[in-house]
Amino acid sequence: MSVTGLMLTINAKKSNFVIFRPVQKRINYQPCIRILIDKNLTWRPHIDHIASKISKIVGIIARLRHHVPLNTLLQIYRSLIFPCTLYGIPVWGQASQCDLKRILTPQKRELRLIFFAGKRFHAIPLFVASNILPVNKQLLD
Repeated sequence: MSVTGLMLTINAKKSNFVIFRPVQKRINYQPCIRILIDKNLTWRPHIDHIASKISKIVGIIARLRHHVPLNTLLQIYRSLIFPCTLYGIPVWGQASQCDLKRILTPQKRELRLIFFAGKRFHAIPLFVASNILPVNKQLLD
């Protein structure tokens, strides 16, 4: 049996972190921090996880797009998808273009749905119109 990915766990006793919360609210659990990584540091399991998360949001947008205006759909994109693509950028710099395409493809699909564009419509004008950078361009900036 081969293991394609392993899970690294940060030792909370040896690490420092801050949990922001209202004074009245108590925390009754130990935070669980996980990093998805494989033995070759390709970030493939992590990218697969993010791609899956984005694909679920694509389904939400597909159902909402007939009922809400364009600016609301773009706000939903910026609040749900953009953070998913942004937070992994520092480590994805060494990821292959093939792996990054697993995030770029649903990102394009999302914009095509938002703008009611066909499957074969070129995504660059949609990125420009929405003022959103594709994930592979976020790496360069």
